[in-house]
Amino acid sequence: MKVRSAKERLMLYFDSNAEPDGRTVKLRGQLQDIASDLGLTREALYRTLASLERAGAIERAGARILLKKSVGPR
Repeated sequence: MKVRSAKERLMLYFDSNAEPDGRTVKLRGQLQDIASDLGLTREALYRTLASLERAGAIERAGARILLKKSVGPR
């Protein structure tokens, strides 16, 4: 299955990089580098992060992301 949307790519990244608690993700490196690794523009990554935060799915604190609730189908 091919992951296509920016949200799907980002959630897969979070799932793959979550700490043992399964809810905390420490961002490794610059957001621009993460965007490139995910095949996204920096702007698309920032928009997707902001959208997830507005929806209450994540909480950003510096280089950490707290996964707060499910964001629907991935």
